[in-house]
Amino acid sequence: MKKIMIPAIALALMTSTASHAHRMWIKPSVTAVSGQDETVTFDAAIANQMFVPDHFAMPLSRISATAPDGTEMELESAHKLRYRSVFDLTLAQSGTYRVGMQSASLRASWKTPDGESHRWPGRGETGDAASLKAALPDNATDVEVVDYYSQANVFVTSGAPSFELLHTKGKGLVLSGGTHPNDVYTGEPATFTFTMGDDVAAGATATLVKGGERYRDTASGDTMTTDADGSLTLTFDDAGMYFLEVEYEDSNAAAPAQQRRGSYVLVFEVLPG
Repeated sequence: MKKIMIPAIALALMTSTASHAHRMWIKPSVTAVSGQDETVTFDAAIANQMFVPDHFAMPLSRISATAPDGTEMELESAHKLRYRSVFDLTLAQSGTYRVGMQSASLRASWKTPDGESHRWPGRGETGDAASLKAALPDNATDVEVVDYYSQANVFVTSGAPSFELLHTKGKGLVLSGGTHPNDVYTGEPATFTFTMGDDVAAGATATLVKGGERYRDTASGDTMTTDADGSLTLTFDDAGMYFLEVEYEDSNAAAPAQQRRGSYVLVFEVLPG
């Protein structure tokens, strides 16, 4: 396992090439509750700053919530504001809930004989093999097709944590093992393991950002890679809310794609140890 120590002073000094990119995140008011029928409030945004909504509200129609028993939940008091979407969830069951956004699409680029470049599908749209076949000209050159999967998740727990919704398998990049995100404490190693389909996501690029970056002199972020097991092992000095984005790509794609790419965002809270 690759172990990364995250001391307070290092977090203040480290920078990432993606530090100013738009990041999508879903942030809960709290990640763990102990009472019955507790309500948790969520902010969901695509933003420049971590946990500061300043760019675009995440569409509510793309957000799903799943109860510990696997049933889909309705978002309560949901509103899309200018820079963020907000909603509540009442945690009536004991265990861990998953709140997130998932998407899958083929993406393609090509050139026509006149040298003009094209990208497909349009912004905000998704595409499959049938629609790509219809859109791709017969005389297209330099055709590149990528099978792309992305998801952004946060987990909240009522009572004792459960793992039924946590470690999953699927075509895209998924969190498949390791520490429960609601069981991370300062001074204790936490491991997150990722797979892409049936394959270990070894060598995936990961970016870790602690909340509150607007109060630091420099944009923070630690860039690292997963080990041969597709795992990251992190030890934190500072409690707080964190953002982890893992990105992976390889050539083990099914036709018509030549590559497959996956992105997994996890928002989690580190509690005092």
